[in-house]
Amino acid sequence: MKNKQVLKKTVVFVFAVIIYSSLINHLQAQDSKNKKYSEKDIPKIVLESFKKSYPNSEILGYDVGKEKGITTYEIETKEDNIFRDIEYKEDGTILEIGEIIGISTLPENIVNSINKKYKTGKILEAEKKTSGNEISYEVIVDFKNKKYEVLLSQNGNIIKESDEDDENEDD
Repeated sequence: MKNKQVLKKTVVFVFAVIIYSSLINHLQAQDSKNKKYSEKDIPKIVLESFKKSYPNSEILGYDVGKEKGITTYEIETKEDNIFRDIEYKEDGTILEIGEIIGISTLPENIVNSINKKYKTGKILEAEKKTSGNEISYEVIVDFKNKKYEVLLSQNGNIIKESDEDDENEDD
């Protein structure tokens, strides 16, 4: 009888440790996703490149990430009424510029592609992305009570789509 009680307490203890460890790992992963970066986390050459290209922009925030195995540095900015996210490589080279744009300024072919795919949908946000000479558009669409993020090429072809449920699976 005593051995069964000891075994039962041991099993309960082991499960408690496993659950606790899983919770700690999950919280640490969430914390690293939500990490706030500051100017000191950004290489000096990236900051110099930014200040040279955008001397009148106000910096709103920083982010550090990985893209195709390369560490990237993003500077979130505002200049007048223009919000931009500029993504840099470690050497100060610009990878991509994302600029929030008014829905009314979206090119007609982009709007037509969205309307064709999401007939009763409503465009909520739009961003113009420039990477070298390539331009694409990222559009948030509310369709049947779900939000979709749609990436389109400059000619209006849909490159990638995801819904809010897809986005939350990574969390």
